[in-house]
Amino acid sequence: DVSSPRIVPLMLLMQNRAAIADMMNPDKRDIVEVERLANALGLGDRCTFTNKTIEVANYARKTFDLITCISVLEHIPADREGLDMMWSLLCPGGRLILTLPCMAQPLEQYISRDYYGVLSPESDGYTFWQRYYDEERLQSVIFNITGLPAKMVVYGERSYGLFHRNANM
Repeated sequence: DVSSPRIVPLMLLMQNRAAIADMMNPDKRDIVEVERLANALGLGDRCTFTNKTIEVANYARKTFDLITCISVLEHIPADREGLDMMWSLLCPGGRLILTLPCMAQPLEQYISRDYYGVLSPESDGYTFWQRYYDEERLQSVIFNITGLPAKMVVYGERSYGLFHRNANM
């Protein structure tokens, strides 16, 4: 797992008693919490916990049958390189479960504080936070590496402008 909210990969482990997992997260506080929760669920002995980013992962290629990356890729500035690394780590026939936010127009957000201590601020003092993918970026970054997905679902605003109103709150 590449830094997904902790419950998703742990639920997958609970469903497949033979599975083992490597939980990766660059946020030291979060990986400690993931390990605590895995141990509380009796899954800790089937997990390793890695405090790194996917960009510096030193796994052998074609190592994993499944990689989960839930609501994370949009927070990786070098998203193409991160996805390329994940894709290369899959065994032939392996699966990538990936979610990311999409909009009709692409958007990148920057913040004044690096919550995870992983990124450096740019010259203006702001740090990359996340991006929203439009159809063109999905094609050029995601599908260019993975090909078209076996399954894809798109969720969106029910009322135009709702995202921006909520984000500003």
